[in-house]
Amino acid sequence: METDNAPSNYIELSHRPVCSNAELPNEVEVQISNTVFCFNLDTEHQDGSVCSNAQLGDQAEVEISNELPCFNIDSGDQENLMCWRIEEEEEGQDKVTTHFDNEDIYDEESFRLHLSLDESDTGLDLSVNAEVPQDNCDDESDSDDILDQAPNLHLSVSEKIKLVLLLAIKKKHKLTYSAAEDVIELLGLSEDLSFLPSKHLMKSAIEKYSFGLQEHHVCPSCGKYIGIVTEKSFECDVCSVETDVEVNKNNGSMFLYLKLKDQLQALLQSLPDNVQLDMNDRKKINCHNYEDISIPTMQINVSIYDGAMYKILESSDTITPRFFIDGLQVATTSTQSAWPVLLTVNELPLELRRKHVLMASLWLSKKKPSCNQYLKPFVAELLELARTGVSYRRNSIVKSVKVKGCCCISDTVARPMIRNSTQFNGKFGCGFCLHPGVKMANGKGFCRSYTTSTSVYPERTHEEVMHLAARAEVRGIPQSGIKGTSILSRLPDFDVVRCIDLDSFHAVVNVAKRFVNLWLTSPHKNTTPVPDFKIHDKIKILDKRLMAITPTLEVSRAPRSLTERSDYRRHEWFHFVLFYSVPVLKNVLPARFLNHWSLFVKGLAILMQNSLAKSEVIYADRFLHQFVSGIDNLYGPQNVTFSCHLLTHLKRSVQDFAQPLTHSAFIYESFNNEIKESVHSSNGVAKQIVKAMQLKFALVKMEQELRVDMTDKQRAYLDKLNLRGKQLANPSLQLESAAMLGKPKTERISKEMRLDVLQAGGV
Repeated sequence: METDNAPSNYIELSHRPVCSNAELPNEVEVQISNTVFCFNLDTEHQDGSVCSNAQLGDQAEVEISNELPCFNIDSGDQENLMCWRIEEEEEGQDKVTTHFDNEDIYDEESFRLHLSLDESDTGLDLSVNAEVPQDNCDDESDSDDILDQAPNLHLSVSEKIKLVLLLAIKKKHKLTYSAAEDVIELLGLSEDLSFLPSKHLMKSAIEKYSFGLQEHHVCPSCGKYIGIVTEKSFECDVCSVETDVEVNKNNGSMFLYLKLKDQLQALLQSLPDNVQLDMNDRKKINCHNYEDISIPTMQINVSIYDGAMYKILESSDTITPRFFIDGLQVATTSTQSAWPVLLTVNELPLELRRKHVLMASLWLSKKKPSCNQYLKPFVAELLELARTGVSYRRNSIVKSVKVKGCCCISDTVARPMIRNSTQFNGKFGCGFCLHPGVKMANGKGFCRSYTTSTSVYPERTHEEVMHLAARAEVRGIPQSGIKGTSILSRLPDFDVVRCIDLDSFHAVVNVAKRFVNLWLTSPHKNTTPVPDFKIHDKIKILDKRLMAITPTLEVSRAPRSLTERSDYRRHEWFHFVLFYSVPVLKNVLPARFLNHWSLFVKGLAILMQNSLAKSEVIYADRFLHQFVSGIDNLYGPQNVTFSCHLLTHLKRSVQDFAQPLTHSAFIYESFNNEIKESVHSSNGVAKQIVKAMQLKFALVKMEQELRVDMTDKQRAYLDKLNLRGKQLANPSLQLESAAMLGKPKTERISKEMRLDVLQAGGV
C-alpha cells in the first residue's frame, strides 16, 4: 500500500502510532503520529527512515533517520518516542540531543506478537541433526550409587545458599560436576571461603530437593504395560514371555515416569504472591471477545479461559494442565527418538507457563510407543489428582486444588496414535471430520487428497467416536478410521475429538513450505506447459525484496534468502507467511495466485489478534475455506494436503480453546531444545534428560526455601542466572515511566527549526 508521505517507490511495511506520557520539564517533546517504516524496493539500501505528516510551523516536515522504538517500563508497551533537548551554543547555533532506542532489546522467549522461540546464544547447533558431543568424563557417570547414599544435607543456611548458586551456574552454563567444583574452588581461593561444595554434595542436594523417578516396563513381545518391576525379571500375563529387566532396559522397552503430584506441589508453592489461580479474578478488555493478553500493570491475563471446552472444566478449586506429546530425535548419531509428555498449567500467566514446563514421562527407544500403554501411569495419576487434588502451602496457608486434563496438543503424526485412529494418509485419516480423503496419482506414487470438490462432510463427535471405537474392538478392523478406544477417554469431561486439538503451528508451517516450494522449485524438463504459478526464475527479485526488509524488534531474526528455505526454522516460516510474503510476492506471483494466497494470510492474521471478536472468527473461517477450496482449480487436487484441510478446522479449535497461540506447540518445541542440550553422551540418554529436569526442579525448590535468607546481591545474581534469552539493556536516560535505550545522538538545527519545534510542542 502506498503511503502519503513516502516516495512512490516505497511501500508500507508496518505502522504504529507514536505515543508518550512522559513530562519533560525544560525540554521539548515532539509526538509524531502515524509513523511509517518504509523500505526501498529499487535498491538494497535500508534507510530506516521515518516519514511524518506532522505539521511543524510553516509546513515544515521532520524526517528522522534510523529511528527505533523505546520501551515503556510501566505498561510494557513499546512506543516510538523521540525527544529533543534544545540548547543554544555560543556560536548562535542550536544543539539538539535526541534519544531513541537503537539496540536489540528483544526477549527471545517471548512470542506474544511474533510467535517465535529461538535457541539461546550458546553457539550450539540445536537442530535435530546436531551431533551429540561425546563426554567420557567419570564425573558425569549415570550411576546412581552416590544418590542412593545421599546424606540429609546438614548444612547451614549460608552454605545452602552457596550451594544453590553453584547449581544455578552449573545449569546455566551446562557445566560438568568437575567444572562446577573448579568454579567454587576458585571462589574459595579468592574469598577464603571455608565451605567448598563437592560433586557428592551437589548430587545429594539435587536428590533431596528434586522429585522421584520411576522405571516402568512394557512387554517387548506384545507391548503390554507391565509397570514397576522390583525383581530381576518379569513374565507377561498376556503372551507369557519372561524377560530380564536389564535386557529390557537395553532394548528400549521401558520408560521413565516422574510423579506429577510432586512437581505440581512444588510449582504451586513457588509461585509469587501476586499470582492468582482463580479465573474469576481476571479482567478482560472486552468481555465478549476471545483474548490472549498478559498485561501485569492492568491485572489482565486471559487466554484459553474464553474457550468453550475450558469453561466446562472451570472451577475456583481446579487447575487444568494441557499436555504435549511428540517425538524428537536427540541426535543423528543415534536411531533412538525421545517421546516426552510435557505439561503446562493454563491458570498461570504466560511468562510462568514458559518458565515452568513440567515433564511427566519420557520414552526413549528406536520404536514408537503404544500410547494406550505408555500413557497408563500418566492417566492413572491424573484420575487420582482429579479426585484427591494437590495440597500446597502459600503464605502459611494450606490450600488444595483438583487437577483435570484440559487439552492434548500434538502434531499430525502423534495425534492419531493418541486418539487410536488411522494416520492422516489413510482412509478417514482426519480425526475431526468424516472426510475419507481421495487417493490419487501424484508423480510416480500416490497421495491422499482432501479435496473439497466432492461434498461437505460432518464433524466428528465424542459420542460417535466412542461408539465406533467399541465396534472396532469387537470386529478387529477400523471403523471410519477409528481403531479402538483412546486411553484419554478415561479422563473426566475429556472429549477425544475436541480436546485432542490440532496444532496450528505445524499446520501453517507445512502449508507455507508446500506452496513456496510449488512456486520456486524448477519444473521437470518434460513439463509442458510450465504452470503459471512457477516463479523459480524470479527468485533473485524476491530475495532482493526480502533481504531489504529490516523487521521491528518483535521479530527476533532478520529475513533469510529463499534459497536457504530448506534451513528455515519453523518460526521463520511463520514470519514469512504473516509479515513478508504478500509484499514480497506482489507483482511477481501472478495476481490470481497472490489473491488466493492472501486469503490464507488474512484469515491467519485475524485469528492471531490478541483480542478476537466472535464475528471475526467467522470471517477468518470464511477466508480459510475459500483458500482451501481454491487450491483445486489453481494448483490441482493433489495439492489439497492434510495440512491444508486442517485450516478448515481452525474455527472450531478457536471456539474451544481461544486463539491458536494459546494452545500451540511453540512453548513445547522450545523446551525440546532444552532436552537436546541436556544430552552430553550417547550412553544413558534418558537418564541424562531426566537428571537435567531434576536439576531444574531442585533449583526452584531450593530458591523457594532460601530466598528470604539471601542478600540482595545473591538474589540478583541468582535471578540473572535463571534468565533465558536477551534482556533489556540499562537505559541511558530515564524520563518518568519512559526509558531511553542506546546512545544519544546529537544534531544541530537552525533557529527557524527550533521555533517550529517549540511551536509544535505547545511551548
